[in-house]
Amino acid sequence: MKVKTPLEFVASAVRASGADVTDARDLARRIGEMGMPLYMQQPPTGYKDTSEAWVSTSGLLARLNLALDLAAGRIRGAGVSASALAPGAGDSASTATALESRLVPAGLSESTRHTVEGESGLDPARVAGLILGSPEFQRR
Repeated sequence: MKVKTPLEFVASAVRASGADVTDARDLARRIGEMGMPLYMQQPPTGYKDTSEAWVSTSGLLARLNLALDLAAGRIRGAGVSASALAPGAGDSASTATALESRLVPAGLSESTRHTVEGESGLDPARVAGLILGSPEFQRR
C-alpha cells in the first residue's frame, strides 16, 4: 500500500476541503512536523517514497490533528467555510455519507464508516476531519 507523503496529504486535504489558503506558513510547519520539512532534504535522491518513511504513531497522529484542525478552521492562513463542509441538514449518518462521497469518492472501509457514523451528534466539520484523517484518505 502506498501512503501519501506529508506534502501530498496536506495538499490533497486542502484541495478536498475547499480551503482558501492565504498564508501557507502554518501548513508548511505542519508538513515539517510530519517528517518532511520543505526544502530540507540533503541527499540528491530526495525524500523517501515508501510508507515506512511516513507511517508512525506520531506521523499518523499529526495527520489526524491536521485533518481535524483544517476542517474546524483552526489553521492560521487556511480558511474552510462551514458551507463547504456542511452538505445539508440531517443526522450524523447522512452527513457522514454525503461527506464521504465528496471527500473519498472510492469510499470508506466498513470499519471506518462504522467509526465515523458511530460518533453521534458530531458537527459536519468534525465528521469531515475524521474522514480526512481516515486510512482511506491517506492512500495514494
